[in-house]
Amino acid sequence: MILTKENATFTYVSVDWIHSHPGEPYKFFCELDSQRYETRKLVFYKNEVVGYASEEVEYLDFLSPEPYPRDLQYIFDQSDDHDVFIGTEIGKEVFELLWDRHYDIRRNDR
Repeated sequence: MILTKENATFTYVSVDWIHSHPGEPYKFFCELDSQRYETRKLVFYKNEVVGYASEEVEYLDFLSPEPYPRDLQYIFDQSDDHDVFIGTEIGKEVFELLWDRHYDIRRNDR
């Protein structure tokens, strides 16, 4: 069987990044493939700008070359500079609603 987006299994996560770095995002929403690599991502900044990345496009962010850990607690343990990462799984419906709201195809014409 050929794996396509339609028959693939995805996991969806929300990650809050608590930090004191101006200009860095504070929240991520990610779609992960079966091997935990990002396939789509939204990043939210305090100035209300939203960046996104997918396998086709990047706007203010990019897909990580590293897979997410299976245990989201691992994200907390790897932080430095007193940053805190709080990750949780979310439903596909939540991710799709956010993606549809914030992904701007017009930006891809550039």
